[in-house]
Amino acid sequence: IFVSQVPALDIECDACYAFFDTFGDIIDSKIFIDGGEGVVIGLCSIFESFEVCRGLIELYGQSYVDAISQKYLDPSYSCVMLGACSSPEYIQSNYTQYVREVLADMPPAEPWPNPSGSTFKIVHVTDMHVDWDYKEGANTDCDLPLCCREGTGNAGKWGFLGKCDVPPQTVQAFLDQVNEMEDISFVVWTGDNPPHNIWAYEREAEMDVTRKLVKMFKDTLRVPVYPIIGNHDCFPMDLFKP
Repeated sequence: IFVSQVPALDIECDACYAFFDTFGDIIDSKIFIDGGEGVVIGLCSIFESFEVCRGLIELYGQSYVDAISQKYLDPSYSCVMLGACSSPEYIQSNYTQYVREVLADMPPAEPWPNPSGSTFKIVHVTDMHVDWDYKEGANTDCDLPLCCREGTGNAGKWGFLGKCDVPPQTVQAFLDQVNEMEDISFVVWTGDNPPHNIWAYEREAEMDVTRKLVKMFKDTLRVPVYPIIGNHDCFPMDLFKP
């Protein structure tokens, strides 16, 4: 939260509220959203393919607009920052002091125990981004951020280092090798399972990737697996509900 350093403008507080309320209604209107999407997609297409830009804006555009609107189009915030209103007062947060207050009643730390000398071994699996649409012999240098799905090229059986994700047969070979390791106590699996075609994510398709991997883990591994989801494992990506 920031303190306004902008000098007060010669406008009434009520007028400022009315402006931001009206502007917010315009932003939320279908005409503005459709027109705004077209402009943003056009600008994005300067740097990326139209297909990718359209998919990203359709999936995530409204979420970004909502996030910005909730702060900067909120008159109780913006009208104070512009100096049109005197309340509510926004005070710069002192997070160092906040941490001190939270930890003030923290019990004293227990001394570290003497090491027992015993150890255990785990396997950490993360960010596999498995692509069930990977095709051996496909194009490895396409115009999209994710390749090895179509066309003709150098995509190998087990994968390709570049703009391609991992094929499922490589994951299976890896899990088979984990089973051959000695003295593994358990596996920690920290998610990010779907491929990087983030402009074309669909709820069921992304969930299906994790379902298939769960089956592979269950059918292959003999040790316990402790999973957690990553930022790519929700839909839309990165947007976890509070």
